[in-house]
Amino acid sequence: MCNRYRILLIISLLPLAQSVLAQTRQQAAPTEVSDSVPDTEDYDTLDEVTVQAKKPLVQTKPNKVIYNTEEDPSASTSSVIDAMRKVPMLSVDSEGNLKLKGNNDFKIFINGKPDPALSANYKEILKAMPASTVKKIEVWTEPGAKYDAEGTGGIINIVTETSSKMYGYTATIEASATNRNVSGSVSAMTKINNFSASVNYSHAYNFDQKMHIGMKTRYLENMTDHLSELQMEANNKGHFDQGSLQLSWEPDTVNLLTVSANLYSWRQNAPMSSVSTMRDADGNLRWGYSSSERRKGVYSGLTAGVNYQRNFSGQGHNIVFAYQYNYGLNHSENASRYYGFINYDPSQLPDRLNDMRYPSHEHTFQADYTLPLGRIHLLETGLKYIMRRNYGKSEYSLSGEDGVWIPDDSQTVDLHQFQDVAAVYGSYSGRFGLLTATAGLRYEFTHMGAKFKTPGYTDYTQNLNDVVPNASLSYMLTSGSSLTASYQMRISRPSVNQLDPYRDTSVPLRVKYGNPDLTSQKTNGATLTYSNFALPVGLNFSAGYSRTSDIIVDYTLLGPDNVLEQTYGNLGSCDEVNMFGFMRWSPVNNLAISVNGGAYYKNYRARKANMHNDGWGWNAGANIDWTLPHDMQLSIYGGAGDMGATLQSDGALWHYDGLAFSKQFLKEKRLKISLTASNIITPKLKMDMTTRMAGAVSDMNYSMQAWSVGISVSYRIGTLRAQMKQTAKSIHNNDLQSGGSSGMGGISTPAQPR
Repeated sequence: MCNRYRILLIISLLPLAQSVLAQTRQQAAPTEVSDSVPDTEDYDTLDEVTVQAKKPLVQTKPNKVIYNTEEDPSASTSSVIDAMRKVPMLSVDSEGNLKLKGNNDFKIFINGKPDPALSANYKEILKAMPASTVKKIEVWTEPGAKYDAEGTGGIINIVTETSSKMYGYTATIEASATNRNVSGSVSAMTKINNFSASVNYSHAYNFDQKMHIGMKTRYLENMTDHLSELQMEANNKGHFDQGSLQLSWEPDTVNLLTVSANLYSWRQNAPMSSVSTMRDADGNLRWGYSSSERRKGVYSGLTAGVNYQRNFSGQGHNIVFAYQYNYGLNHSENASRYYGFINYDPSQLPDRLNDMRYPSHEHTFQADYTLPLGRIHLLETGLKYIMRRNYGKSEYSLSGEDGVWIPDDSQTVDLHQFQDVAAVYGSYSGRFGLLTATAGLRYEFTHMGAKFKTPGYTDYTQNLNDVVPNASLSYMLTSGSSLTASYQMRISRPSVNQLDPYRDTSVPLRVKYGNPDLTSQKTNGATLTYSNFALPVGLNFSAGYSRTSDIIVDYTLLGPDNVLEQTYGNLGSCDEVNMFGFMRWSPVNNLAISVNGGAYYKNYRARKANMHNDGWGWNAGANIDWTLPHDMQLSIYGGAGDMGATLQSDGALWHYDGLAFSKQFLKEKRLKISLTASNIITPKLKMDMTTRMAGAVSDMNYSMQAWSVGISVSYRIGTLRAQMKQTAKSIHNNDLQSGGSSGMGGISTPAQPR
């Protein structure tokens, strides 16, 4: 009888459950929301119903992994670079250097768009950028033909847009403080009829961060000047500002117009002192001197764009026209004074002031057309043109009497750098039952070079033609698991800095110059990926092989008079085998344990320079996320790794650890307080690296204080229930190598004069 009554009760409640489910679906689907605010009577029937959905910390999609930073309790007081340590397939060493699947050749987006300041100095900006302003971090492993072909590793997309809900408005104010920095941010979003707006601003101030860098070079065949030592102490601090604006207007179902703007500014003050010495093979001092350097820098950028989308009959059939403008400024002032000379002629090393100012301008025009053919086939094609201009000037002055700086015109360089990229692409995708197939082809033409306004320097240009294919097959094994096989070619074009033949001799016993004969390097790679989040233990595993030909190598050789010469060349090839995995397990409710890691083997062969090196690199990390009673959360994390070998160096070890605790208060959890601690077990981060060349061996060691404790408070007002509409396509200038140069807007900072 009890079972009969239960069945009758369930049947009687089915109409009410269907009604609640229908209304819940309407609230969750932004495309079905009407333009008018729902009547209050519609909500009265739901007073006793609460529907909550929590995003998983990590999500996997075809050719993409998503790390939802807003679900990470430690993000309240950490930086973006700290959050990236826990993103699958990413690794971060103690200096903040990023690698994607073992590669440092990748691109970084902010909301799908590049930023000149970020391209110039991503490490400092991501260290200063609060992770609380980021909603998610996406890793695109196989971008496909519709994205720029540059970048062996893939694309890292940092999304700061406010998450979508339904009508109204919302704003969040947050402040945090640690022993290393203080920061504050405000974000707001609203929707009024067919108009949506989102805005956010954040400011951070980094306290003094002391670091030590030591370099020792042994000249194996010179017993007189045998050991060169350089010990540097630096103190880094600065201000960081970031803001963004997103506007969307959809007058009808046919037209959609969006406007966006992003602004970054990083102001740095980093004084440094150093001691340089030379010893013979018996350890006796040959000569030495000391120096102090005042270093100031400003890295700023503005990105603004407008997209227009025209929809045609049939879902997904549209054309998008887009324009984007980027402005960047790299301005630095370095004043060096030398003293304490021992057996060294002071006239050979006068005090100097270097003032460098490099504004850059970038204009991008793009058109994308998408044509679905029934429910099975999809065709995409597009055109793109990028025009980059950088006007750089580096002025040198030498110290005169009474410490007055006297301009040295012989060492001042004024130049005009340019880079034009034209591209066309076509791609196809089709779904055949459980099988999805994609294929694409992209052609890019590049014209780049520099013109010197300063006499005595030779102008140079470079034309590149690249045809880039890609293909993939994905099979759905079950509703929650898939197997994907993909092939993709990627290219890396030489930067203007790498092409510049100017010889920079500003550092004693070191000279740096480019190679105007460089050409593009090409990487052909195949990857097999398995994902299954239907099991109690969700996992994502990939294995791949790639071969890079005509690889652009930054290498060092020993020249006359113990001078280390650093330059670039298409020296040979690199073969790589890699494996990366992610697992997440919830042994009990509200407790999740995730493990992220990988290993890769690289084999470098540079026959033109008679060099060879190989070795393994790896990274591993673990997170424990526990949702406690009374709206509390606890997160514990840690990891370590080895950055792997390069052509002339072995890998460097790195590590991190931390924990975070947060609690939410008030109605609708509007107030949140978080406590964090990081690198308590290993308060000082250290890294050692050895570079070998014919006739010399150079050792570098780096250390810095890294421990941190902090508190963060955030408060949310209002209620928002509307999605920010975006065009189906937007501009993604991912053809610039992040971290590969110090230039603005992808046109590298010119080599510095003597």
